[in-house]
Amino acid sequence: MERRDFREDLRDAVAFHGHLCGGQIIGTRIARYALDYFGAYDSDEKPDLIAFVEADRCLADAIASVAHLSLGKRRLKWMDYGKMAATFYNVKTGEGIRLHTADIRPSDDVADKITFYEAISDDDLIIAQKVKVHIDARDLPGKPSTTVRCVSCGEKVHDGREITRDGQVYCKACSGDEVYYSLID
Repeated sequence: MERRDFREDLRDAVAFHGHLCGGQIIGTRIARYALDYFGAYDSDEKPDLIAFVEADRCLADAIASVAHLSLGKRRLKWMDYGKMAATFYNVKTGEGIRLHTADIRPSDDVADKITFYEAISDDDLIIAQKVKVHIDARDLPGKPSTTVRCVSCGEKVHDGREITRDGQVYCKACSGDEVYYSLID
């Protein structure tokens, strides 16, 4: 099957993200590299891939767009490492590859950054490392493996994210653990 053109993928990534930037270009290149590596030339068909993005930046949107992976389908995972890198994992084969770029950047006077990055080969731009991905079965795509209710708020908690204290099941917010929000009375 013939793969899409780089500029087509980049155009779709930019439309999804909202603007063109270096992260869109790099994310598009990384996603295309991974799709090629795993033989998923048609980016609409890759039922076996999960991507772990290491930053909540532009690169993540490009990877989501080009590889058609999403948080909601549990095929895109965000790892809060603050790095412009991603690991792609084939669920069926267990094979993983972590991708980041060499320190190649256009100077500030380079007007056409797309052409600049297009001229660099994958071998020169992308650093690929085979990796073993440690993933819990509860984090794989599909329906929730478990669902319980928090005894305090009554909300459902999926896939082992509950906290058990003194034999009672709580969500993280009700358990007393630190969470990203606090309720306002």
